[in-house]
Amino acid sequence: MSTTKSINLVPNPEVKEPRSSPRKRKNHTSEYKLRILKEAELCRHQPGGIAALLRREGLYSSTLAEWRRQRDRGALSALSKKRGPLFSVKKEDNHSYFASAKSWI
Repeated sequence: MSTTKSINLVPNPEVKEPRSSPRKRKNHTSEYKLRILKEAELCRHQPGGIAALLRREGLYSSTLAEWRRQRDRGALSALSKKRGPLFSVKKEDNHSYFASAKSWI
């Protein structure tokens, strides 16, 4: 005599599927960091204000502390300036480079 058990094939909605790719690191602009630091200063006098800000933005308190250190060192203001091109390459230079490269092939 064989007994069969019914198998529940409905997936559990609380179980998350594994990621197909590794998590990407967040790159925040210096403008964003300064805006969050200003908001944190305004929330400082409200009980739970900074915690609510961090939850809303998905940040950790250690991140906020690091951004404060960066601001105090002046690193954030230096990053906010737009950087121009690092170098310029003339079209003629490219042409001569590729012409010489073809001679090697």
